[in-house]
This record gives sequence, structure tokens and C-alpha cells, in this order.
Amino acid sequence: MSSSMGGKAARARAARKGLEVVTNLSSHRPAGGAPIARDLENMSSECYQIATALEELEKTARMKFRPHLSDRKEIPMDNHGSMIVSSENSCGQQQDSEDGENEIGKSVKNDSQTYYCDLSEKNLREFTLELLTLKCIPFQCITSLDLSRNELWNLPCLESIPNVEHLNLSRNWFAELPKSIGDLTKLQTLGVSHNMLRSSRASLLIDHPGENDANKINNCKSSSSILQSLDLKEIDLRFNQNCAHQKLKSLIQQELPSVHIKMTINFPCPEGAFVGASAAERDPSLLRSQ
Repeated sequence: MSSSMGGKAARARAARKGLEVVTNLSSHRPAGGAPIARDLENMSSECYQIATALEELEKTARMKFRPHLSDRKEIPMDNHGSMIVSSENSCGQQQDSEDGENEIGKSVKNDSQTYYCDLSEKNLREFTLELLTLKCIPFQCITSLDLSRNELWNLPCLESIPNVEHLNLSRNWFAELPKSIGDLTKLQTLGVSHNMLRSSRASLLIDHPGENDANKINNCKSSSSILQSLDLKEIDLRFNQNCAHQKLKSLIQQELPSVHIKMTINFPCPEGAFVGASAAERDPSLLRSQ
């Protein structure tokens, strides 16, 4: 049984259940985009005529007012159906490949001792040490690892690369932070934006050992949580739908007081989220759509 593009969460659930999930970018288009060939083929004759007429009107207007846009350019898409834009790694610095790129990924030798390893946008659903072995990278020398824009929901084998300081897991399928992160004792920055993280303490690795055990309730604060045991300086939790409450950010900040926490807060609505108390009082010139 297989599942086509579908939604990100639906594909992640299907993959976790062992179903074959097919990512077909050739038939995907962003919301609001022009109809693709398959859309037109599946339409009724009446809808097909309307769609083609609208397409022709749009093309005529485009040729009249924007002649330089006579042809639509292909939009570069990643495996999540998101437009690909130039991005920075989790360290905040753009990395350029010096050692070349192969079908597995690219690595950049920062100096004689450390490596930045890029395994982003490889449609990975499983991370194994073989990926690093094929690239002939000494495990002990990897200080930055980019696994963003894949389809990962589990992350084993991190104990073999203990010197990683910067880990980028953004745009994956993680519902909870992998406990193997605790093996990265030198980790400083952790990027997990655009995932599907749950808001529980256990999912965010800020629960204390024995916290849910009635027999150990008196000692539940005696041990540090996994994230507390690390020397983290920054964690990026932005654009996780279930992690957008100010109370959650306050809780995480209380548990990790020295860590810079990035979160997208939707509730309560932050000051300045809306311009004017009602639509009648808003200044159209201040709206983002203008």
C-alpha cells in the first residue's frame, strides 16, 4: 500500500506505520499555484472549460502588464512541498562546499580537525553511520551536522559522533526530540523548526527521571533532564504547531534559563500581531499584504 504526496503530517503517520509513502514532487504545486496537467485531466468537462478559460485570461493579462513574465519559471521545491530558498546552517553561517558533492551529500573541512557535514534534502527516512562512512569522514571530527529537509522521525547512533556542536533537524517528521541527543555532550545549537513536535515535557526532553513514577516522586527533581545535562546555547522550536503557547516557552525557559529559545508564539496573540482592534479601525497601508 502506498500514499502519494498528501499532507506532511499524514505522510509521517503513514511512514511510521510501515506504509510505503511516495513523494511525487512532479505532481505537486504550492497553494494558489496554476493547475498542473493532472488536475486538468481529472476535471469534468465543464470545470475543465472554466479552468482553461481562466488560465487564458491570466496569460493574456500577464502578457499585457508583465511581458517579462511570459513563461512561468519552475519553483524549486523540497520534499515537503516547500519552496527552496538559500538557507544558513545551524551555526548561522553559510557553508560552501570545498570537497565537492556526491549523491550522499557534501562535507566541508573547516580546518585540519573539524568537518561540517551536510546531509540535507536527501529524502532520508533513516539516519545510519553508513552515510558518514561512504563519505570517508572521521566520526570524531564532525562538529556540525545538517539533516534538515528530510523525512526523519528517529535519530539513532549519535553516540558515535560525540563532538557535534551544531545539529540542524529542521523540516523533518519529529513528533518528539530524539533521546539520543543526550549523547551529544558538546552540543551548543539545536534546530528543530518546522517539525511536528508535541508540547509535553517528555517530548521536549525537559522531564526529569522518575517524574511520573509515584515511587520516586520525592526525588523527581534530583536529576537533570536530558536538555539540562547539555551545554546548549540555543534551541530553535519555531513553526511547530503544537509548541506555540507562551506558557510552554516560559516553562522551557524556566528549565533552561541560560539557553536562547526561539519559538513562534500564537497564543496569547503577541502585541502587534493585529493592526487595529477591528477591521473598521485598521489602516490598510499597515497591513502586510499591502
